[in-house]
Amino acid sequence: MAKKTSEEDDNKIEPFYHESENFRSAYFGEVPEQLIGTPQPGEDKKLFSTFLGLLQGNTTPEVRREMLEILRKNNAQQLIIDLLENPAYSKYKKELLVVAWESGLAFHAHLLNIVKHALEGDYACTLEGLTVIEQIEEITDINQLDLSLDLLKAQPKSEKSPLIDLMQHHLQRIKFNLSTPNG
Repeated sequence: MAKKTSEEDDNKIEPFYHESENFRSAYFGEVPEQLIGTPQPGEDKKLFSTFLGLLQGNTTPEVRREMLEILRKNNAQQLIIDLLENPAYSKYKKELLVVAWESGLAFHAHLLNIVKHALEGDYACTLEGLTVIEQIEEITDINQLDLSLDLLKAQPKSEKSPLIDLMQHHLQRIKFNLSTPNG
């Protein structure tokens, strides 16, 4: 059932699904008043797969820009992270990391998640994760920064090592800036 969310719930964007006779909708963020109290049909995996398919390039550049703008306007970082964390979407890991950086959204609060997913994937995934990390300019959670650096340092040598080294360098620069006055 749809319900109003508290401010705490607003930090995690969980879509509300609505079906009618002629269409299906997924609402992110605030649910329209007329739908509050209506039952939900459940997570629509086909909807997300279609959305991701369109973002992969199965559409025009204009539609892609509009879709990325929808994500931006709704501050959909948590949605992207939730999809990355969901095993049902693991085959879209690289595309989700591309969406993360192309959206222009700030992922500093999800640094450790981004690092983990970049490392779990192939070379292309690691490259896309590096791009997301390079967009991060400041970190507020020092513990997350330290855990991310530890994870990167623990990686064995591989074809991805140059990318991992670049991630480390970028995060070490951020850490250095945090530790210096007027950093």
